[in-house]
Amino acid sequence: MNNIELRPEKILVDYLHPYFEHKGFVYIPSQNQFQKKTNFGFHNFVFSITKEDKFYRVNFFIGLRIDLIEIPTYHLAGGLINFDRKSNTLLVPTKAIENNQSSKTGILEYKNLEQYCDYFIDFMDRIGFDFLYTNSKISNLHHLINVNKLVSEKYYNHSFQRCFKGLVACSIVAFDELKNTYKSHLGYLDKRNCPEKYIANFEKLYGVLSTINPN
Repeated sequence: MNNIELRPEKILVDYLHPYFEHKGFVYIPSQNQFQKKTNFGFHNFVFSITKEDKFYRVNFFIGLRIDLIEIPTYHLAGGLINFDRKSNTLLVPTKAIENNQSSKTGILEYKNLEQYCDYFIDFMDRIGFDFLYTNSKISNLHHLINVNKLVSEKYYNHSFQRCFKGLVACSIVAFDELKNTYKSHLGYLDKRNCPEKYIANFEKLYGVLSTINPN
């Protein structure tokens, strides 16, 4: 069968599968992702493809789930029903992690799809897996969300769910900073005109976390 007869999604999956299988990842077709279970949740790689005339727009995302963060925040932050065990604590497009993307726009002709996979494999080998391992530590995730806010806002695309995750991370590794972190995020939610029900849920979460000192 010639490549021209294959769906672009199949080309990407077939080309990337040996690489991710070697790393311990399993492909989940229903979610367009490769995923590897960890003792705290999972690591995953997600891709999307859309057709634009004779070109394809390809987006790569890498992410992770930390159960200790997701379980107490998912429903309070408006998570979808029946998706609570599949949600990501962090899911970031590669172009947001690596700033020099001028020649890697992700808008490709069919014949260049495999070449773009090579770019992604190189990205993972250079910085992708280091990014996952670093941010899988709650202390580092706390620093990313609650300290390095400009970067985390970009990674989370200004989603208010970031505030919920950051509050839980802070309560686990930096309890003494919890009150100030709460006030900072609450101000952000108010500034961004977050729906009242989620602000109420955020206040509720803080009320619970402030009574539980992990130390």
